[in-house]
Amino acid sequence: MKKFWMFVVVAMFGAACTTEGLSVETSTAEPTADAPAATTTPVDETPTEAPTATEVPAPTEVPAPTTVPEPTATLVPPPPAPTPTEIPVIDPVSLITVQVGQLELGGVAIGTGFLAAMPALNAWFGSSHDTGWIEGCPFDGPGNNERTLTWGGLAAHFYDFGAIQTFDYWTYRVDFATGAVIPGGPQLDEVLLPNGHDMTAAFDTVVLADGGVPTVDDVFGLPIYAGFDFTLVGSNGISDPINQVGTPYVGFCE
Repeated sequence: MKKFWMFVVVAMFGAACTTEGLSVETSTAEPTADAPAATTTPVDETPTEAPTATEVPAPTEVPAPTTVPEPTATLVPPPPAPTPTEIPVIDPVSLITVQVGQLELGGVAIGTGFLAAMPALNAWFGSSHDTGWIEGCPFDGPGNNERTLTWGGLAAHFYDFGAIQTFDYWTYRVDFATGAVIPGGPQLDEVLLPNGHDMTAAFDTVVLADGGVPTVDDVFGLPIYAGFDFTLVGSNGISDPINQVGTPYVGFCE
């Protein structure tokens, strides 16, 4: 807008000079191409608002790392010390069972000489009652030819054959009058019989289990059964308890 008004002023001033008679040579100027009017870019004078500062959020506080507590050792109390118990003093016989029908007793075989058998049996079963050499059954001949070591109802029988004195057989019995266990020897359940029985079983039960027939002996009037390497003797009837057993037999003086 300002440039336009300046152009008008100059035009008017030129016209005024010509009217006052100033001679001016005129020359025919070659036509010039009209220069294109300068294009002015309008300036937007609207004040530009200052950019609003964007609020930057305060940094989020990073939580402090959680402290993991160190594992604490669990104290396991030691097991209580075992209370010492007194070991009862028991007769050695009560800790040892005997097997009827086995041709040995306490590891000593039937037929072992007396001088070797006696100390071995006493070491196994404890001190025995020793009858010494005495006269036995009259039918065996005169002289002191029998000897017995006993531990309650358990007995080891020896015989003097003249040239040798040997371990002949062994027996176990109860008190014939009462049927009670004789103190100092094995208990009834420690005397093991063939086929899984012991001295608590009835006579006929043991005989039938062995395949025999329970009968009463016509000489002694008692139930007697001779098995393989053992003999059973009942107390009264065939269904009554056994009162004596022997390996391999029971010695009778007929």
